[in-house]
Amino acid sequence: MTVFEAQRFIIITSLAATGSLLIFYIIGPSIGFPIDYDQSIRLIQINSPVFLGYLGSATQFLFAGDIGRARLIDEALAPLLKILVVGPIVVFALLTAASLAAFAISNRQSASPGTGMSVENLSILLTVALGLLAVTTGVIVTYLFSTSDKPRRRRRSAEPDTKS
Repeated sequence: MTVFEAQRFIIITSLAATGSLLIFYIIGPSIGFPIDYDQSIRLIQINSPVFLGYLGSATQFLFAGDIGRARLIDEALAPLLKILVVGPIVVFALLTAASLAAFAISNRQSASPGTGMSVENLSILLTVALGLLAVTTGVIVTYLFSTSDKPRRRRRSAEPDTKS
């Protein structure tokens, strides 16, 4: 995976995740998903910041004026980059889908009252899934979309400057 491919993947999946989760949480209560709109808005508050941060980094990168400064990944490490870029997003998607499905199933109309997953527990599960992204993809996004290299420290010379 090249740096550009990693950047493109993060942009596309961040847009897809943000859009699909927002749409789901907006229409979920009205199509029978067992949450009310206050709970749905709370879930939006939990999910949105991470992906919006990734998209903000990408946008800043595109308009910063010094595109192309992202360092290249050594070809030997490119397969690891692909795993670290794609893997956490896939795991996030699976954890989110499993959490939402378990919540819906355990809170269906035919379920025994009081046995379903609470919105608080769903929030915890979604926070854990997002935590995975924060510790992996967040670092990668910072690297991939940095707009300049870190300045190198100058070594102080032990010899005094004799030029005058």
